[in-house]
Amino acid sequence: MYNGWLEYAGIELINAARTKKYITTLLAGLDVRCDTSGLQAARAQANYVSPAADNAPWYKATRPATGRFYGLFPATMAGEEDASREVGVIELSGDGATYGRPRYGSREIRVTAMAFAADEEAMGEGLSWLRDALATGECAETTGACTNNELRMYLAQPKNGTADNHMIRTFIRTEILDNLTVTRQMGSRVCVAKMVEFIFTVGVPWAFTPKTLVGSLSMDTGTASFTDPAGEDCYNTSNAYTNFVADPFYTAIVKPPAPPVVKPPNVIKPASWRRRTLAVTQSEVDRWGRVAPVVTLSVGASGGSLIRVRFYGNGTVSGCGFEGEFYVSYIPPSSSMILDAMRREITVVRSNGAKVPGGQLVYGSDGLPLKWPSLGCSASYTMTVDMLPGQTGITALLESSVRE
Repeated sequence: MYNGWLEYAGIELINAARTKKYITTLLAGLDVRCDTSGLQAARAQANYVSPAADNAPWYKATRPATGRFYGLFPATMAGEEDASREVGVIELSGDGATYGRPRYGSREIRVTAMAFAADEEAMGEGLSWLRDALATGECAETTGACTNNELRMYLAQPKNGTADNHMIRTFIRTEILDNLTVTRQMGSRVCVAKMVEFIFTVGVPWAFTPKTLVGSLSMDTGTASFTDPAGEDCYNTSNAYTNFVADPFYTAIVKPPAPPVVKPPNVIKPASWRRRTLAVTQSEVDRWGRVAPVVTLSVGASGGSLIRVRFYGNGTVSGCGFEGEFYVSYIPPSSSMILDAMRREITVVRSNGAKVPGGQLVYGSDGLPLKWPSLGCSASYTMTVDMLPGQTGITALLESSVRE
């Protein structure tokens, strides 16, 4: 990936075009031989003049020395393209081994950069800003450290201005692992330059493309009434013992009892649903990696109850053959619920704009844990949205992002 621009928790930490301009115009005799063309236009920023004139991220008018700190120039970046898939191996007492279930662990991103300033006082101010930005992101100490910060960079050097924003990649639930370390001080007669290093850990071990709008549905129009097939029980389709073969001549071996299912009190079997469907075409999933959908359900003044969202692959919309499912038990009036498969988080946006957790309002078949959809290996998909008859003012919006 391109190491010339890096943003953490909404704060621009590295901008090679900005720092190059400051160095070449404000530090006599220094030059940077590096192509940064296209980056300034991609960030939609005016011509860089000085930290004070540009209101650089570290600049404070009440601390004049911050105007003599010129930012970070990237040296190396490692780990952002590494895969984190791992499989546990257990050697057998005899020949061979058995394997655990594959999983994706966290990943580390190591950043090395050169900090430039006109003098030691300015360098001290700049490194103080950098330590604070890495430690708390954009949160003040009075509110505590942020969680679930995002790290963003470009897949490649932008060349075409804002049209290159499709190349931005986002790492989710990122935290600083090793804080700022000064590894080397460079000698210079015209400036102070120090090599610094810091390491991020990424809790969601993929890079995500920018979200794109797939489509939206108004549930007030175009809905078709239907009834689930008689006896349908999607919980049983995932039962490990469904196809257990009993030996009729050795009755001591019987199928183990299934674990009890504790259903929430509001889990009901509707007599009928009203459904609308939205196609996710091949062009939207024809990418390396998996497609993570983000569904936003918005309700009017009457609120919403028992809304079901499913994703079916290969154009077949049939019963329990879905690849992801949400049962939403309740959404408060004039609110929205965001079902985010990128972050695997569920959030309710209240009518006053407050964002609160909403996972307790969502479940899967028969009250069991939901199944997050991860779309891929298919020509196309269909999202179905089902709701109880008589409800109004409900809309569904689908966005998607590719995890790489």
